Amino acid sequence: MVREYMTAIGYTDSEIDKIIYNCCFNKYTEDGFVRKIDSIFNFMLGIGYKNLDIVRMTVIFPQLYNLSIDNINMKIDYMIGLGFRKIDVLRIFEDVPKVWGYSLNNIKKKIDELVGLGYEYEDVIRIIRKIPSIYNYSVKTIERKLEELEKLGFKGKEIKKITKVFPCLLEYNIELINDKINMMIELGYSRDEIIKMIIKFPGLTGFRIDYIKQRIIDLIELGYSMNQIKMMTIVIPEIFSYGIDNIRNNFNIMMELGYSKVEVIEMTIKLPTLIGLDIDTIKEKKMFYDKLGLGNIFISDTKYLMQSNELSYARYMFYKTLGININMSNYRMLFYNQKEFERKYGKSNRVIMEIYGYSKKKINCKIKD
Repeated sequence: MVREYMTAIGYTDSEIDKIIYNCCFNKYTEDGFVRKIDSIFNFMLGIGYKNLDIVRMTVIFPQLYNLSIDNINMKIDYMIGLGFRKIDVLRIFEDVPKVWGYSLNNIKKKIDELVGLGYEYEDVIRIIRKIPSIYNYSVKTIERKLEELEKLGFKGKEIKKITKVFPCLLEYNIELINDKINMMIELGYSRDEIIKMIIKFPGLTGFRIDYIKQRIIDLIELGYSMNQIKMMTIVIPEIFSYGIDNIRNNFNIMMELGYSKVEVIEMTIKLPTLIGLDIDTIKEKKMFYDKLGLGNIFISDTKYLMQSNELSYARYMFYKTLGININMSNYRMLFYNQKEFERKYGKSNRVIMEIYGYSKKKINCKIKD
């Protein structure tokens, strides 16, 4: 009866043996054991788990069937009270089923341990949300990982920063990270440059060595030199995460807009994020600045394209009310930093953007009125 029922809900014979062995089968009649499993299984379905999720959790932690529904509910509610969302709680238990067996004190202990290592409470909650598997590591293991990162060249505050943003780093093999650093040194980067790149973009540590090399080959094939690739990726290491098809597409679109290959390369060196921008955004910026008569800044001062069209439009229209016509001789006035603009004119970016709301229609109809 027990085997037939458990087979029907998705267990194999060996999994059934494991659960029976770990769940004090002798305490129940066969009918009672089936009712117990059925009760827990259907409760777990009711709170959002799928059939396969429950099978996997209970194979890893069979003792889940020894818990009462009240006990399960209590642990879920307790973790929600600690600052997790219900969806986070269910994922934590799914990823690390043994946590179902923890006392409330031991559930909280992991949070206290990480706070004790220098993380803010809210950051610890975010770390556990992203990598519930942190419950598999002792505090000594985590401490050793932080020490190993320091030996690679990171400082204490930097380590906290990158592991908050990219907690998977706490799970990575330090030797593999060191291998990637050494490989990038062989490509011409300095250790300090690589450390700064990882601080800006911790996800870089998750890329395979062959992937990084291939991305460099792809960029060389587009026409960049290794030195130019270094210049761009040191400033914006996220370039390694950009899809090469999207990079090629953006490159080709900019050439279709009238720029030469050499000009596109120059522009993207000045503003590396340009090769990762949405194509429609690039076209809109081109159209916008052409309408202003400032199309040349795409090549001469590419960095200014970082500023939103909304702010540039608002400032352009604001200057018009002052009788100032913005052109290629004074266009840098559009790009004053906020403090300088507010000091000169007594208005914040927010205020003028509210007054002069931006839209493509306004560009076409009003900008030269």
